[in-house]
Amino acid sequence: MSYHQKLNKLFNNIRFGLMCGLSSDEQFLKSFFHQSLNRQIEPHELDKYQALLGQGLSRKMMIRQIMNDKNEVSPKPGQNESYQTTPEEFLTTAYKELLERPIDAIGLAHFTGLLQQGHSRSSILLDLVKSDEFMSKLEQKKEWQRKMSDWHQYDDSLKNYEHHFNKAFISTEQYEKLWHDLNSRYHDDYLLVHKQRYYELFNVLAHFHDQNKSLLLLEIGPSIFLPMYRQFFPNLRLVTLDRPLEHQGAQADYCLDIGGAERHYHADLTEERLSPEFGTPVLGLFDFISCTEVIEHLLINPVYFIQDLLSLLTSDGVLYLTTPNFFSRPNLQSIAAGENPQQVYPGKTENWDGHHHLREFGMKELHTFVELAGGDMECAYFSHCWDDPHLVAGYLAQHPEEKSNLVIIAKRKGSGTKNAEN
Repeated sequence: MSYHQKLNKLFNNIRFGLMCGLSSDEQFLKSFFHQSLNRQIEPHELDKYQALLGQGLSRKMMIRQIMNDKNEVSPKPGQNESYQTTPEEFLTTAYKELLERPIDAIGLAHFTGLLQQGHSRSSILLDLVKSDEFMSKLEQKKEWQRKMSDWHQYDDSLKNYEHHFNKAFISTEQYEKLWHDLNSRYHDDYLLVHKQRYYELFNVLAHFHDQNKSLLLLEIGPSIFLPMYRQFFPNLRLVTLDRPLEHQGAQADYCLDIGGAERHYHADLTEERLSPEFGTPVLGLFDFISCTEVIEHLLINPVYFIQDLLSLLTSDGVLYLTTPNFFSRPNLQSIAAGENPQQVYPGKTENWDGHHHLREFGMKELHTFVELAGGDMECAYFSHCWDDPHLVAGYLAQHPEEKSNLVIIAKRKGSGTKNAEN
């Protein structure tokens, strides 16, 4: 393996750190040698390093010890280091892969200076791996993993909030009229399939915000329902964000001219992290974020995604997120019959519109994701928006946790009280 390949492998696998905090000493050492040194650990090496760990040497220091002993990620004396990237590109990638954030001006200047002084790129990587920031992330991931296996914080009473939002904050008669107007214009099946779901969204928005007051709202994944926002909330300022045009993202003209948005953004959410500084002009902060039926389509850690959404909220802003319930009645029936309810991944050219659900979720884990992302669950409920009306009135009335869709409403941690209880 070439030196350049070793660096790439270290970049791609350095997140072995999560395993560092969760595995036994033997598993940690075997994983590190395999993923970062590209070979198996020898028995005498395993005995030596296990003994050092047993004597109290931290895993952080063990990484340094192994690297010093083996010198396996450094070029051999006299070997020419050839790179296809500039120092700035290298450092930008290192920060993104190891520290999971953009490089700051101080870090760029510091490490650029070290490279100019003759320090190798591998030594820069080791400095980052040994940093307090990197090790803190390992500890954070260890805590995430612990909480992910502990569901006791989920409160079954959350399901009762559906009854609260069944109150008509939005007139059903007005909604029917506006929906029929929209349907007569577009004749799109999407309008019928998602009719109930969007009523729930507008109804929750009206609960948290007076219809006549000004508020700034971000809709992620805009749809054909977009014009209805301004019809219900005339003083609402709307911003939209969707996937890139080449991935069948919404056209800016539709969002701005027909939907009434004042700004529109494109982002590949599997590659780009959202923040208040994202885009031109910058996104900024919002009073309400609607992210409905999006997260199941993303190849991304859900905690990071929710963390990014929460970072876009004002101090009292609200995140409204919906996604299909993996533990819905149809899915549970499939599992009971020995069938896998998950969709098989489509062929290479068959997911052109991004319709495939990469991962569906349960209510318990969404609750945990919100907490790990630094948010407070304002309320949550199971929605029957996709379900057969006969099931809704019968079986699902007794088993609401098997309804088809999940709704969570969250705020930044410590930002306010639970409005749904008022």
